[in-house]
Amino acid sequence: MHRTICSLSIAALLSMTVPGMGAQARTDSHPGMGAAEVQVVLIAVIQHLSPIIATSVMSADRPPWVIESADSTFAPWRTAVDGLYALFHARKRSGSDSVYQYLRLGPMSVRGDSLFSWFEQGTSRRCKGDWAPTGGTWNIVSVRKQGFWGPPALLYQTVSDSFC
Repeated sequence: MHRTICSLSIAALLSMTVPGMGAQARTDSHPGMGAAEVQVVLIAVIQHLSPIIATSVMSADRPPWVIESADSTFAPWRTAVDGLYALFHARKRSGSDSVYQYLRLGPMSVRGDSLFSWFEQGTSRRCKGDWAPTGGTWNIVSVRKQGFWGPPALLYQTVSDSFC
């Protein structure tokens, strides 16, 4: 049952029309930012990580993850991070884990008619007492037309690799 719900959640999120994201509530502490902008970032992240999501949904394991947003005080980000843990069928990393997946969601900014953000995703392994991350960083850009955010575009930025 849980797996079906996760699959339907992914399908529902990806089938939502981005133009419907124009009238979301804004917050005083984040002028010009609200759930609509977070949703644009989530669409880009979920589309990119869909193979990992599909594997997680079909697995009985609960792999360790660290999922962080640039601003944990912003309610839409807190909701998004909780939802991503559920979507990845993940648990938070514990001290006994030697390998974990990570997802870092960068800050959002709006300049003119464009939304900019980034995310970093990868795997980190314990190596001689330290963590050795391997992953990549992707930039996200979405353009607002007639008051609504368009589909996000992903631009690959960097790859990082650590060796033991």
